[in-house]
Amino acid sequence: LASLSVTQWQCAQRRFARHLSEDRAALAAQFGLPKTGPVCAVSTGLSDRHHGGLTVIRTEFADGNTVYYKPRGMALESRAADLMSQLDPGLKSMVPAVLSRDDHGWAKEVVANPGDPEPYYYQAGKVVFAAWVFAGTDLHDENVLPSSQGPVVIDAEMLASPLPLFENGPAAGKPGKSLYNRAEDNTVLRSSLLPSWESYGNDTLVQISGMSAGKQYQTGLKTSGWSQINTDRMALKSEWVCVENATQIASLPEPSDYANAVIEGFQSLVDPARALAAPPAWHNALATQLA
Repeated sequence: LASLSVTQWQCAQRRFARHLSEDRAALAAQFGLPKTGPVCAVSTGLSDRHHGGLTVIRTEFADGNTVYYKPRGMALESRAADLMSQLDPGLKSMVPAVLSRDDHGWAKEVVANPGDPEPYYYQAGKVVFAAWVFAGTDLHDENVLPSSQGPVVIDAEMLASPLPLFENGPAAGKPGKSLYNRAEDNTVLRSSLLPSWESYGNDTLVQISGMSAGKQYQTGLKTSGWSQINTDRMALKSEWVCVENATQIASLPEPSDYANAVIEGFQSLVDPARALAAPPAWHNALATQLA
């Protein structure tokens, strides 16, 4: 197992280095990065391992610019930003600026700094609307960062995840079986952007919504560790694992204090969306770009 892990790590780092070399000019054009010069810092293992140990890698250049390397294509983020900007130009910032390749991509680093909560939550309402249009899910606190331009989806793998209405299609004269297993699956709650709570370990409720979470919370995992080390009372004990999510560095008031701003942001896109979706050509363009 150790040998396999080391081998996968070596292959993953070679792959990253090759893609960085091949994409250097494109990165300079897309993000304004230097075409030459050293990479001054690399942080690996920033995501779950997929496809033989591949993970997200944070890459910092000598001029201070930082991008994230992702071992998958990022066409979804690019297409989503383009489509939503047709509805509202401000929605282009709901995902980071990206450079997408066939089997990998690069995303500009997002700084967690929400600023004034009133316009932040107004923009959050728009992002909730966009996620609803795409039938997005899994947009919880670990996959969304609060920025000065509103919530930014930093992991958009599940941004467009519509569920089919029927299993195997409705038979003639008989309704098919709905695949919506939860009441919220056909509502705006499915995205996980709006406030929701989960219980970890000691039944403490934790707010994990994508638009506002940012506190340390206790997970459902336990770890073993030594207490009172180097004493006669040294003992092995189990502890619940506490983590700080990605938005911990950004301070946000509770969304309930800005419910009207969220609702107004959401409602502001209803009529524009109806007008945009009326021509059949837009539906065809949407289907083509998301395919």
